[in-house]
Amino acid sequence: MFRSSDSIFKTPWRPIIPNLSSNTAPPPAGNHYSDFTPTLDDIKLWEEIYYQSGHIGVYAAWDPFVEFYMITYNLFLDTPAGYKTFFGDNCVDEVIEELSKIGIELETSLTKT
Repeated sequence: MFRSSDSIFKTPWRPIIPNLSSNTAPPPAGNHYSDFTPTLDDIKLWEEIYYQSGHIGVYAAWDPFVEFYMITYNLFLDTPAGYKTFFGDNCVDEVIEELSKIGIELETSLTKT
């Protein structure tokens, strides 16, 4: 499932209903990893990795396709503590560690190989 930043921040209580008529993901928009350090404003589309309506969301940057992740704490999205971003070589491990602190275990397919 894919979401825009606008959708993530403006509708944290509403899950996205998948389009069952399409199984294909939009093509990722190139890897600009070495070109810049992304910010939230740079990401147009996110892949939703984990979501609990109104509570927490975990997202991976898709457009542009970079090693950049975001965890949203949806009850607090209107405060500075409402989200955390992760970027760089070990950021998947950092996301998994952050989630384990609150008892969320993601599938190992997310683990860096």
